[in-house]
Amino acid sequence: MARHKLVNGLAVPFTPAEEAARDAEELAWANRHIPTPDEANQDAINAVLIQPGSVVRAIAEVQFAMIKGQIPVTPTITKQQYIDLLKARML
Repeated sequence: MARHKLVNGLAVPFTPAEEAARDAEELAWANRHIPTPDEANQDAINAVLIQPGSVVRAIAEVQFAMIKGQIPVTPTITKQQYIDLLKARML
């Protein structure tokens, strides 16, 4: 079915160039990437993590350092020691 546009109230068929442009636009919409909720959440988390002085960033840095073994993890780490680590990362 041919596409039409309104010009001064009259239906005028698209030119071949307009048809091709519209086909390309429809193909782009059909092929667009719709992020999953996990991807959208990760984008939001990444936006917070890049902000210096962010509490979330400080927590993530401490936890990653613990995972990498850069900060020793012992069963006796106190809440205050954890808070002190976070404060040091936020400076």
